[in-house]
Amino acid sequence: MWHQRIEAFHESGMSVRAWCKAQGIKEHQARYWLRRLSPARQAAKETATGWVSVSVWPQELTSQDDRVVVRIGRASIEVRRGFDPELLACVVKALSAAC
Repeated sequence: MWHQRIEAFHESGMSVRAWCKAQGIKEHQARYWLRRLSPARQAAKETATGWVSVSVWPQELTSQDDRVVVRIGRASIEVRRGFDPELLACVVKALSAAC
């Protein structure tokens, strides 16, 4: 319900006070929901970092085969020395959401 109200407020072009008076809504409620549903706050939720459960199996590493295998659900990611941490973070996030 508040998503629709906030959208209607933005489309109105009115001040919060004027819009609330016209809609019969308490100004403090509207300001609360404006903060809560702000695009910046929603973006922060989407980019928030969370913990992912990781299982590590012992394996011998040699100088020729310096790698780690990360398993998320049924997916496996092989990570070698010199990997791109940002790319790995994106892949883990996508797999975590899918699994």
